[in-house]
Amino acid sequence: MKTDEHVIFCQNIISLMRENNLSDKEMAKIMHVGPKTFSLIKENILPRSITMRNVFYTCDYFKIPPKEIFKEK
Repeated sequence: MKTDEHVIFCQNIISLMRENNLSDKEMAKIMHVGPKTFSLIKENILPRSITMRNVFYTCDYFKIPPKEIFKEK
């Protein structure tokens, strides 16, 4: 699925990964997703399998509030 909100989410995930010098594999592990799912996120496609649980895992790891991951920067 690809909407503006989804693209913002995907771009913020990629930004977090780059800012923290993480590999695709490391970021996928933080998010509790597989490599195929993460590769879709890198293409700005939000897989249907992504849930708020994945968002919370990511936010907990980076110590950011969930709303930050959905904000346009």
